[in-house]
Amino acid sequence: MPEKDGQARRLARDPLAGLDADRLQELLGEGWGRPQAPTPEERADERKGRKRSMGGRTVEEEPLPAEGLPEIDARAVDEGPVVEIVETPPPPRPEPPALPEPSARLEPEPRARLEPEPPSRTEPAAADAQAPVISGDTEVQGLLEALRRNPRDVAASTRLAEIHLDRGLHDLALAQLLETREFLPDSVDTAIALGSAYCRAGNYGEAQEELSRALRLEPDNPTAHRELGIVLGKKGLYEEAIAQLRKAIDLVPGEARGHYYLGVCLNHLDRIDEAAQSFERAIEADPNDSKSFHHLGIIWDRKGRTERAREMYRQARAVAGTARG
Repeated sequence: MPEKDGQARRLARDPLAGLDADRLQELLGEGWGRPQAPTPEERADERKGRKRSMGGRTVEEEPLPAEGLPEIDARAVDEGPVVEIVETPPPPRPEPPALPEPSARLEPEPRARLEPEPPSRTEPAAADAQAPVISGDTEVQGLLEALRRNPRDVAASTRLAEIHLDRGLHDLALAQLLETREFLPDSVDTAIALGSAYCRAGNYGEAQEELSRALRLEPDNPTAHRELGIVLGKKGLYEEAIAQLRKAIDLVPGEARGHYYLGVCLNHLDRIDEAAQSFERAIEADPNDSKSFHHLGIIWDRKGRTERAREMYRQARAVAGTARG
């Protein structure tokens, strides 16, 4: 009986429910039974969601989102537990490094500057670095020992300064002589040695001052006159130089160094005959004076005496070779 009651209720709601399929086809036409396109109202209803019966329960469907896929909410049809399946989003992709602007100019990194390291305390000072190696140098060791015992030893001081000058250590030579001058400010020999050291170092002003001081202390000192004449000649003051050199030669006629520099100054003034005589006297005083032989060769060339000049050049080379040997 319950089936008849249910059928009666369906007929009450839908009068066509009691007709069979052939009768409905005859009444409704050929298009009956085919799926019909949903109306706009039906689409709206589908978007809002609809209710349907599943397994004796009423389940309300979730509307589809506007974009993307919905989360899947799967529920068991029977009385089993509800299983939710949620889509796991993909891991975020790492962002690429930012590129420089098109107008930006890529400059290379500056290289680190290498600053010189400060010297250690064990390194020698600048002055000590220039000091000559005296290991095995008996003369230098002896001079240093003599000056330790007596700082006023002028002979030891001037000889040690001369050794420094021969080795090109002009600063050490000047320092040694200046120290001696502090002990003996009125020493003529120290003033002459200091003037000569200044001259060899190229400081002609200081050299002239020291040699002039030596002549004030001892006006007839031939070495002071000669060395002052040499300094004046290097300054280009040839007439004044000749005067000082002649005074030195008058005091010591057989001194080769004075004759040689007198010949150089005379030659600069084109007084070549007088210059030749001075070089010849220098050779008489010192037969191994190769520079005087060479200058005589220059003078004979200027005078047109070619063979004589060649002979002077040959002797200059021979003397220089003997001195080196």
